[in-house]
Amino acid sequence: DANKQLLLDFFASGHLSREERSARFQTDDYIQHNPRLLKIDEITGATGRRAWIEGFEEAERRGARLVDLGGISLTDTPVILMAECDLVTAIYRGEMQDPDDPSRTYEAFAFETVRIRDGKFSEHWDQVTLEAGWMDPPGTDDSD
Repeated sequence: DANKQLLLDFFASGHLSREERSARFQTDDYIQHNPRLLKIDEITGATGRRAWIEGFEEAERRGARLVDLGGISLTDTPVILMAECDLVTAIYRGEMQDPDDPSRTYEAFAFETVRIRDGKFSEHWDQVTLEAGWMDPPGTDDSD
């Protein structure tokens, strides 16, 4: 239960600075498996929890979105929250606009999984993917 609460507390801690959140929730050797953060790590050269901090800072400088869940909120209560040993997974539900019929929506889900060690996240996985142009600032189009 404590590990489940740790994950919930992380997503409820948006009022903290990135540095405070990282210090509170991530081990020094934290490993991020999000492919967008891994690409940014190639630019920053940072590792461990510093990579998470510097990755988001670099993305902000570039106007890139490291996490885009299409409106699924990670601050809402997850529809599924489960823990097995040192792993915790939360699944969040949202409504997405149907690209073929904008007057309709469909149910969509996002997951967050963390490994807990000594009361902090030591690893993180999610469903974020790479796609062409994801590092371009919003509203830009490279197709010209």
